[in-house]
Amino acid sequence: MKILFISRSLPYLGGRETIVEQLLKYFSKIDNVFLLTPDSGIKRKNIKQFNSTNSLTKIEAFIKRVKPNIINCHTFYFADLAIYFSKKFNIPLVFTLHGVFIKFYGKNYGNLLKKIYNSSYCVTTVSENYKKNLISFFKLNHNDIKIFCIKNGVDLIGVDKNFDKNALRKNFHLPVNKKIIIIPARLSKLKGINYAVKAAEYFKYNEILFLIASPKGRNMREEKIYKKRLLNQINIKKSIIKFCNYTNKELLILYKICDICLSPSLIEGISIALLEAMSSGLPVIATNVGGNSEIISNKINGFLIKPRNIKDIVTTIKTVLKINSIKLNKIIYNAKRKIKFDFSKKMMLESYRKLFNQVIKNYEN
Repeated sequence: MKILFISRSLPYLGGRETIVEQLLKYFSKIDNVFLLTPDSGIKRKNIKQFNSTNSLTKIEAFIKRVKPNIINCHTFYFADLAIYFSKKFNIPLVFTLHGVFIKFYGKNYGNLLKKIYNSSYCVTTVSENYKKNLISFFKLNHNDIKIFCIKNGVDLIGVDKNFDKNALRKNFHLPVNKKIIIIPARLSKLKGINYAVKAAEYFKYNEILFLIASPKGRNMREEKIYKKRLLNQINIKKSIIKFCNYTNKELLILYKICDICLSPSLIEGISIALLEAMSSGLPVIATNVGGNSEIISNKINGFLIKPRNIKDIVTTIKTVLKINSIKLNKIIYNAKRKIKFDFSKKMMLESYRKLFNQVIKNYEN
């Protein structure tokens, strides 16, 4: 199999880029893998990479040379490019939608989704919720659906016998005497961080820290503006809010030394951050939006709250912090089981392989 992936990629960091990196690593072990991306700075073994900012002529020459027999695009604003190459070189296109945000992005976005669906051999989404939204939006006959759900997956994270919580907190310049609520999210209004900032006002700064952990590798102007706006809401001298940027590897450590993972997002697919937090044994609180309800069963393996609801955030955090250890350990156990049986990385990767093989087989026949 010769696979051409088209996507943003590391060092630009987000949930989509994490999944793409896993796919690149998995398929490159036995298949020929190519990556068309605007991002550079990461060297990958057994992967031929080409920059998408090159001229169309140069990209076409690259594709002619490597002769992929399937294209998998993960970035919706590269749709026109992916569709063009699919048609020009007669290569089946599998388009992966990590988000379906029709209500938030307007008419042009909706038209682009229709173009993607009509021009792709098939479309995959990361949640059943997104799949249902697309079927409804496209007004599809259930006998004529080429949308598949392949849910994001992560590895189960084991327990380190030499784990020293306080020492690790000191390494990250975090207090050892406070409860830490980590909010792993890029700095976007759609992530609902402003609601967490407002909720923080209801806690004592000497008891709790809200750690807003944004991914390293992102340098977007709108995110800087949003951060500045949030900072203006906060009393810096006695702040219980801290903004930091972390790599994904650092986040996996932070999940082990914090007390709660909070996701106040207004939109969500299958959140990698939530999956990794649950896998790490960290209790999670998340808004009941998108695919979050596919991951979390309220009060069974985590906690679901209403979006845009400051009171719900405050009340649920206080509830979780007061839960006795037996009940909390049961919730953590259930969360890890959920990851193992429904959201494993192995299951996700094998689903992509099965789909790609079937697409190539059907297309060639």
